[in-house]
Amino acid sequence: MSINHPMITLYSRAIDNITNQEIEGLQIVNRNSNFNFGKINGISGGESPVIIEFDIWNNESNIFAGISVPSAADATNCRFTVWDDANCTSSVNVQDPQTYTPYVRARCISQEKNDFQPIAGVRYLPAEKIFGTVSSTPGLLSGQSGGDHIKIQTKIVIPQYHVPSFKNFVFEFSYDYI
Repeated sequence: MSINHPMITLYSRAIDNITNQEIEGLQIVNRNSNFNFGKINGISGGESPVIIEFDIWNNESNIFAGISVPSAADATNCRFTVWDDANCTSSVNVQDPQTYTPYVRARCISQEKNDFQPIAGVRYLPAEKIFGTVSSTPGLLSGQSGGDHIKIQTKIVIPQYHVPSFKNFVFEFSYDYI
């Protein structure tokens, strides 16, 4: 038996940005999930004290506990970004208005710890920087029996003397499949 589309489940957890210790364990992510990055001083600037890590699964084996796990379609060309509206059409408020540098940074750590990249709107974490734990093909989240997952860490960086106007924003994980 095979499922002809990816079966994506998302989890998040909070990690201390200094010690890398887990602050809050894995939580299932849904449409109304809230993530607390902590407070950042807009005068002195700096990084969020909390990193939010997303654990994104395709065909997670726990969903099928006790029964045979079918394979699902691969999620290909995976991308990750942030928007300042629920329609995913604007990223004006999640970046510096003078330099257009995004406040949000992301990196994939599934296979190795890469550097954080600025993301906002069409400046997404590209498929070339996203790896699952099963395949070495960039941007592929395998749907094989037993599942595959991607870990993406996010943090906020505010330059000195900036007071961002955003309070809410939307993370978007997108992919293609055949």
